Amino acid sequence: MRTFRSQDMQKQAAAVQEAAMREPVLITYHDRPRLVVMSMEEFERLGGIPPAAADERAFVASLNRSQRDFLISYSRGQLSRREAMEAVGLDPSAVTEFARLMNSQDIPWPKADRRLAEDEAEKVLALLDEEISR
Repeated sequence: MRTFRSQDMQKQAAAVQEAAMREPVLITYHDRPRLVVMSMEEFERLGGIPPAAADERAFVASLNRSQRDFLISYSRGQLSRREAMEAVGLDPSAVTEFARLMNSQDIPWPKADRRLAEDEAEKVLALLDEEISR
């Protein structure tokens, strides 16, 4: 199993994703195991999709063209994240769901300065950590 540090998720996102498509990848935080990233196929093989994820897939499939356009507008920096989230029917505090939605639609994230991107990544990691600890 390949191991990356949590900060590598931002700096080497492509390498982490590429490795995770071959085998599960361990993500550490302060040298302690924190997350495992794997392909959807491997996840489904290990036990399938939890009900919340199935609901999310249904939500993604139900996006209409105008909702996708809002996500694209966010990607181009024409809307704030809050505006885009509200436009597609997500609560503005549902940051992880929004991240999954953007990624599932293959919509690029807005260009941001490095510090802002790192701050956003830390917030997302903190939210993911909260979800995992529940």
